[in-house]
Parts: sequence; structure tokens; C-alpha cells
Amino acid sequence: MPLTEDKKEKRKYERKPYDAKLEYFRAGKSENMLPAVSIDISEGGIGLTSDCPLEPGQVIIFKSRENPSVIKIAIIQWSMKVGEKYRAGLMFI
Repeated sequence: MPLTEDKKEKRKYERKPYDAKLEYFRAGKSENMLPAVSIDISEGGIGLTSDCPLEPGQVIIFKSRENPSVIKIAIIQWSMKVGEKYRAGLMFI
């Protein structure tokens, strides 16, 4: 449903589609890198899907499989289960 004039999305940065394979781990957890796929990205954050549950407030460290030398840190702002996957919005920190 398109946004009407009085219900515009309130975002600081414009989101752009971004389809990349990512790997991440949750800060403070001893685990192997987990797979994820990005959906969109902006200067302030990234949207992604994962097979593993992501809890708001968790800090994750991730990198792109195509460019593993670039590492980003983000905090999960929101998360929801969509089918068998988890969709989350993250803010870069």
C-alpha cells in the first residue's frame, strides 16, 4: 500500500535495494558465523533476513561474503518471523 501524504515514512536516510550474502555473529555469544541475506541498505542501517532469530537490542558484527575485509557493527532495531526466516532492521553503530 503506497504511503499517503500524511503517512510518509520518517527515515533519516534513503533506503536502496541491496542483495548480498552476509555472514554475522551476535556479540557476546560464542558461535560460528551465521548466514544472512541483505534486502536493503542506507547510510544508517541495513535490512536483512536470517534463518536464526534476531532479538531487538542485540549487537551483531557482520561482513559481506564478497568483500570480507569490510566489517560492520549494528544493533537490531526490530525483528519479525516471516515464514521460516527472520526479517530484521539494523542500525549501524
